[in-house]
Amino acid sequence: SLQQHAISVIQAVWGPEVVNRALSQEYYDRATAKITHAGTLGEYTPPSRGQITSTYWTADLGISEERATARIERVVRVALFNDSAKFDESQVPLYHGLAARSFADWSKSGPAFVAYPGKFGDGIYLTPSFQMACMYAFRQPRTLGASTGLAAPRFAATPDGKWNYLMCYQVMAAADAIEKFKGTAFTDA
Repeated sequence: SLQQHAISVIQAVWGPEVVNRALSQEYYDRATAKITHAGTLGEYTPPSRGQITSTYWTADLGISEERATARIERVVRVALFNDSAKFDESQVPLYHGLAARSFADWSKSGPAFVAYPGKFGDGIYLTPSFQMACMYAFRQPRTLGASTGLAAPRFAATPDGKWNYLMCYQVMAAADAIEKFKGTAFTDA
């Protein structure tokens, strides 16, 4: 099953002790919608199914509409044990699109983020939009593409070839510790 594959991928890189199976789940018919956070009153989008695409890939880079579109048909959440995670009004859910093809590279840092070069300098780049994180997980944006090829696929396939999958990391972050910027690697890098 896709759920078991998702858990196996995480366990292969970070070990079986990090996965909290009791809180892992699959989201079914949740539609894409903006939600206002109760504590910060900022908007975010929850994990959801639907289509993602960008004129960045079609108009700017000349990729066909078919290859520039991902249809998110299933969303599997693999929960991780984290004693310091807080789920209160001072924390906001944020997402980071991971390259499933090179996820094994995260074995060095484990589930902890390490700052990396990005559009606004070294940092840890997160977004309140699940769909935007999916776009980063789907194809290589400009700021990351200089050394590896613009719009190169970042998704991977299951061993049986039945599914292509993306990986997005969701974190709960202290709202007052977030530095906000305008623009994305897709619009104006």
